[in-house]
Amino acid sequence: NQDGSSLPMGMDWVWSPESTQDPSRPNYVVSSHFDRTVRIWNIDTMEIEGSLPQFEREVRDVSFDKSGDVLWTASVDGSVQSWKFPSGELIDTWSFDVPVDLSVDDATFHVVSPDRRSALMMFRGGRNYLWNLETGKRTVLPMADGSPVSSSNRRRAAVYSSDGSCVAMMIDRLVAAIFDTATGQPICQLKGHTSAVRSVRFSPNGKQVLTTGEDGMATIWTAGEGIARTSDSTDTKAPLSFKQNVTMDKAHNGAIYQIDLDESGQRL
Repeated sequence: NQDGSSLPMGMDWVWSPESTQDPSRPNYVVSSHFDRTVRIWNIDTMEIEGSLPQFEREVRDVSFDKSGDVLWTASVDGSVQSWKFPSGELIDTWSFDVPVDLSVDDATFHVVSPDRRSALMMFRGGRNYLWNLETGKRTVLPMADGSPVSSSNRRRAAVYSSDGSCVAMMIDRLVAAIFDTATGQPICQLKGHTSAVRSVRFSPNGKQVLTTGEDGMATIWTAGEGIARTSDSTDTKAPLSFKQNVTMDKAHNGAIYQIDLDESGQRL
């Protein structure tokens, strides 16, 4: 809050705080917690105004649609759900068909694309699936040599571009990679950190990728060949490649856990 006050979240871990973009209602924050609850907070009153029914397992991603009227959740129990906001009434549920040689208990991360067409489900042991919510098809993300991607189990291990056309994720201790969500194929790898990559984010316009690491380094990767696709684009040119553009060595003395670029593209 502007006065520096904080919400009384309690002692349990908070996975994913999100705020609404609807100016016609009071400012809300929705938080998902390690105790498998999702809470709706009113920033003006600093009070809980509602909550969603307790989930089978932790919710790792909460997000709003553009109207601010629908809240989406993704849980590591394999479900994606949409809810009326702020009433908390369930609208619809999608369930991930876990492969027979895996258990839902092995799931570590789950995130829904901004266009609500796909979700990324990540499991211990390195298998990561793009899940088409419209068709139910699962695609295993491959390395360039065709082997399955291994990945970090840390929070914010993966993020979609704003149009949902690409997903960026940590695939190795020092490496991040970008994948085409339509095909599941790798676009490029981002190599340059000297210690573990901690976060990877897209800029709002999708033309930059931002990475940070335990080395205190923050790096901006800028689109090279190809074009940025939008949700209504029919262009079939090759996807983007990204090249290291700006590196802020020792931007902090310790590990950098998160980075963002504002809408103007001028402030980190």
